[in-house]
Amino acid sequence: MKANLTKNHIRGLDSLRGLMALWVAIAHTLMTFDIYVPAELARVFNVAYAVDVFMILSGFVIFLLLDTQRESFNAFIVRRAYRLFPVYLIALAISALTINWQIEVWSNLDSSGAYYNGRLATLEESSNHYWPHLLTHLVLLQGLFSELLTYSDFTFIEPAWSLTLEWQFYLVVPFIFYSLISSSKQYRLLVIAAILASTYGSFGSGFLANNIHFFIVGMASYYLYKNIDKIGFTHLPLVCLCIALVLRNIPMTIWFVCLYGLLSQNWFGSILQMVLHRRILIYVGKTSYPIYVIHTLCIYPCLLLSAALFPDSAPLFVSFAVLSTLCLTVVLSSVLHHLVEVPMIRWGKAVSGRFNKHSNI
Repeated sequence: MKANLTKNHIRGLDSLRGLMALWVAIAHTLMTFDIYVPAELARVFNVAYAVDVFMILSGFVIFLLLDTQRESFNAFIVRRAYRLFPVYLIALAISALTINWQIEVWSNLDSSGAYYNGRLATLEESSNHYWPHLLTHLVLLQGLFSELLTYSDFTFIEPAWSLTLEWQFYLVVPFIFYSLISSSKQYRLLVIAAILASTYGSFGSGFLANNIHFFIVGMASYYLYKNIDKIGFTHLPLVCLCIALVLRNIPMTIWFVCLYGLLSQNWFGSILQMVLHRRILIYVGKTSYPIYVIHTLCIYPCLLLSAALFPDSAPLFVSFAVLSTLCLTVVLSSVLHHLVEVPMIRWGKAVSGRFNKHSNI
């Protein structure tokens, strides 16, 4: 059942992450030009669903890492910081230094609609309240300040609203994990009660309480994965899939389809594994984080280039802008992955080893 598990890594999940990142990048690029899928399809292909799958994936993978490595809190948070911050800070620096230029380019775009207006509003807010937004972004805690700073979840880097969720999750998940395996029943109940209490009341999209249920689905899925042989019920993910369908929860449906396929030895599992184990998809998965972080920034130079090449043809302008944005995103993401992400992950692993002398918090 666990043939796809290599130490603390499941290959098929890389591809799933990559597909979700491409989903977000393509959707945002099309929405830039007021190109939307029909309302009927939007119920299935809503860009927010891809981000929800990211959160489920994160809950699963982080619990897997904590369970297999049993790192101390310091070691864990150092490794996660080296994984999350380097690419993000590069993107943040680019956005912060070019914010007024972005406003100029975006304002000159012949587009309309909720996405266009929303992006323009967040760009102007970034410029008008530059330093407060920048300081909260530097520590990736902008999701905690949406009641004090307008649009704080989305300023500077639009996709970063989910990155602040991720960072908040990293700060609390070791306590959740070690409380679940603790021999102290009182400590376990106290931490679980605190988690439940945190789900009441929320600031905005980037506040963990608003989306903690997706992380919890991922964490629960890991225990399902870990104990499925002991349970002796190999089709349990399929049951969860049916529940997700009944609830009409698209992100959970996507997740349990993939989880069931990766765990199964039947024809469906073979087909899904064959698809998700393609080298190109695995590579896209490895570069998925830079794709997700920088794709909105790649739109601006491509808009200028498209306008220069096709000033009198709207169809060619839009077509070239969309294709060039996606190509630039893929190329820059590959560069960032090899030159920044991989070295920083290795460095973070080396630094965290100094803290990893104890196996608990």
